[in-house]
Amino acid sequence: MTEYTLRLTQPEDASALLEYMGPIADEPNNGISLASSDEITYTEEGLRKQIESQLQADNRLSIIAIDQEGSIIGYLNCDPPGPRGYLHTVSVGITVRRDWRDKGVGSAMMRYALDWCESNATIKRVELDVFTNNPRAIHVYEKFGFIQEGVRRSVYYKHGEFLDLLHMGIVYERDI
Repeated sequence: MTEYTLRLTQPEDASALLEYMGPIADEPNNGISLASSDEITYTEEGLRKQIESQLQADNRLSIIAIDQEGSIIGYLNCDPPGPRGYLHTVSVGITVRRDWRDKGVGSAMMRYALDWCESNATIKRVELDVFTNNPRAIHVYEKFGFIQEGVRRSVYYKHGEFLDLLHMGIVYERDI
């Protein structure tokens, strides 16, 4: 069995995280909103500050999966999708390095995040968007309890075509 560790992202991970993101962004049909590493606009300092902010907030989470050599193999973040009215909602973004897919890394990160959301009294709703041409990811998200809420047609332009986004969510039945 292949071993890896999940942990909270730390400010000192910023450089390695930028290195991790580039190859994933450059993958054809990568299933994420970035079409190439040219679209990565973060600087190391900017990413460091974002990570520091996430660590201090009770409604933000950032985790990485690390292999035995200490390389980042997966990244997940949960952040409010907008201004103050969204404080009780988090939007999930997740990636796994190609050579680590189908080994349970993404599922482990999602389970970690959803356990955190479920136990966090601040969080009422978890949501994500996924391209409709990614049925494998949709199946995984449904397995974790996400419900399909609607499709935003032709909302994203990538590699010369307009793509639809499926919006999915989980709502916790609790008062805030």
